[in-house]
Amino acid sequence: MRRWRRSWLLALAAVLGGGGLLLWSQGVTAQVRANLLACLQGLVPSLFPFLVLASFLARSPAGDALGRLLTPLLRWGFRLPACCGGTVLLGLLGGYPAGARGISLLLAQGRLTQSQAARALGFCVNPGAAFLVTYVGGGLLGDASLGWALFFSVTGSSLLLGVLSGLGQPLPPREFPPPPPAQGAAPLFQAVRDASAALVSLGGWVLLFGAASPLLQGAGLRDLAAHLLGAGGLLSPRDAQSVLGFLWEVTAGAGAAAQIGASGPVFAFGLAFGGLCVHLQILSLFSPFPGRLGRFFLFRLLHGLGAAGLFLLLRPLFWGEGATAVWASLGGGAAQAEAFSATWLGGLSLVLLCGAFLLLTGREREKKDCAPGGDVLQ
Repeated sequence: MRRWRRSWLLALAAVLGGGGLLLWSQGVTAQVRANLLACLQGLVPSLFPFLVLASFLARSPAGDALGRLLTPLLRWGFRLPACCGGTVLLGLLGGYPAGARGISLLLAQGRLTQSQAARALGFCVNPGAAFLVTYVGGGLLGDASLGWALFFSVTGSSLLLGVLSGLGQPLPPREFPPPPPAQGAAPLFQAVRDASAALVSLGGWVLLFGAASPLLQGAGLRDLAAHLLGAGGLLSPRDAQSVLGFLWEVTAGAGAAAQIGASGPVFAFGLAFGGLCVHLQILSLFSPFPGRLGRFFLFRLLHGLGAAGLFLLLRPLFWGEGATAVWASLGGGAAQAEAFSATWLGGLSLVLLCGAFLLLTGREREKKDCAPGGDVLQ
């Protein structure tokens, strides 16, 4: 009975989606075209080289050599084996799916356990430095210093989560299994094929979410969700709309937030959280997904809140007269950023404390679901 209900619900959703595509065809076409342009201008140039690098490091001895340089930080700070050194570095610098792609390859090679891969995914999903500084800061906001402020906020929150997730975990061994043997330029050939296939899949998700966005807007669901999001008074209508855009698809969300003048903490939160489109891109890289989905989304939320708080702490270092003028011209204004200060910093402290508590108390529950070798039972 449940299977039949699910089938009918899926069929109903497909019929409604098809009707929406016909009803709002012009809006769908325009949004898909805009997302395709964003992919060509932002996604492909900033992400493809890092996807190639992520695959190459996972398939060649170069990743091991880089991992040995980062062994102290990985073993003692994150409680992860040194073989994922290059992957962690790319996860912090290379773009949302770059770190996740490296983790999926290491997991498939048996060089990471399920629990280690799940913990690494908790903090290795970040926007790339080029995306934040060049595209968001220099392009959308018109000031690269704002991009650097966002980069350090998002990266700092990620590092903090990495340390928290390693608390109480066993220290990994110094030695780790070598990558599968490869000769000649085979790793590079495989890396290019991996990156090309992954990029096509990632771009497909961006286009799909672009096509669905006008349907939600036309049906009034987007405005309803924004109203509910801002009902508590914590977010202004402008910021509620921006947060909703980031939660849906981060590239288009960043562009829309810049147009309506969202505040700095909202940018930091949305860029760190990543959005549903990014999350589905990451899920498509794993079969099965390591760990629990609820834990993954908890880390995404903590990452976003931590980045928003760090942005407020780091803002004075980057907030010159030029940056203030840029933000004011976007509609955010210095006063609006100041209004978030007390609320977000206080909330950040509570959220990080609660996050650390959840991670520490959840450790015992995870042990019950782990095999003797440390892998999560699926």
